[in-house]
Amino acid sequence: MTAAVSVSHLSYTYPDGRNAVTDVTFTVEKGEAVGVIGPNGAGKTTLFLLVTGLLSPEHGEITVCGKSYTERDDREVRRHLGFVPHETEDQLFSATLFDDVAFGPLNFGVPREAVRARVEEALRKVGLSGYEERVPHHLSSGERRRAALATVLSYEPDVLVLDEPSNDLDPRGRTELVRFLRATHQGRIVASCDLEFILRTCDRVLVMDSGRVIAGGTTIDILCNRSLLDAHGLEVPLGLRGRTSDQLRELLEAEG
Repeated sequence: MTAAVSVSHLSYTYPDGRNAVTDVTFTVEKGEAVGVIGPNGAGKTTLFLLVTGLLSPEHGEITVCGKSYTERDDREVRRHLGFVPHETEDQLFSATLFDDVAFGPLNFGVPREAVRARVEEALRKVGLSGYEERVPHHLSSGERRRAALATVLSYEPDVLVLDEPSNDLDPRGRTELVRFLRATHQGRIVASCDLEFILRTCDRVLVMDSGRVIAGGTTIDILCNRSLLDAHGLEVPLGLRGRTSDQLRELLEAEG
């Protein structure tokens, strides 16, 4: 089966000489959720910019649903990916939220008569039904984050690439996002400093530091490895400290 995302020996150096990503290799299977964690400056955001084709790697290869980035196929590859960056301002630029959420499907050739239903469904999924005529920059920060997610859900990508998606969300918004990510069929790559959020939304985790993938494993096994997390500037949330892997599994099972 073709992987949703395959990254092989990926490297990137910024013009100032800083090695941001070095020899990174991983795959995301269809429908799988992979978390990427690490301290600030670990290379998570740069990795996401490479995976989504917004930066070109110096070395290595990226395939998305079996397709590689080339000048001829870039548009087709991007159609499979929905990227929501940490900063949401670039996602929201139109006069109304309807126009922002409609932009993706229109750009990818969805018939206009089908776009309204796509917009309404995307806004429903993020809890913003009825916001179609709202001005995006008049929304709260949490509403803007959910609106940014709607702008990619509307064109139905195969893979969601989410950089700090739980930032600015209140408890209800965070709970709704967790529920959505657990239910979706799409592949997901999620970077977050919120390790409890990662536990509740990701099957597997990659630990990054200084541009490299230091470790990988199931989310529960990684979050129970206190020495690994301590060594790379990460901290287990207070509510999860002292729990064994079996206790974490029981917690997730109890939440459904």
